[in-house]
Amino acid sequence: MEESRQLKEILAEAIDNKNFNVKKLSEVTGIHERHIKLFLEVELLKLPPAPYVRGYLTKISQALDLDRDDLFHAYKNEVENQKTSSGPADRLPSNRFA
Repeated sequence: MEESRQLKEILAEAIDNKNFNVKKLSEVTGIHERHIKLFLEVELLKLPPAPYVRGYLTKISQALDLDRDDLFHAYKNEVENQKTSSGPADRLPSNRFA
């Protein structure tokens, strides 16, 4: 199952196996090169909202003969890892009127 691997690894290997590059994958899928590069650079929070990403991953999975659900699951795992959350060093803004 692909889900244990990172999205970047899955895509890079599949692109290599198909002898594609970013430009060729863009031409085949109709997805802008910028968005494909964001997937490969794991800059997922810069991508459009999830419904668009799901469509992109569907097109990419068809072009690269990958399982769409495994690809989307890997994407969701990566996004969860990139989201920032509160931590012990976070502080509330000070009240300038106090």
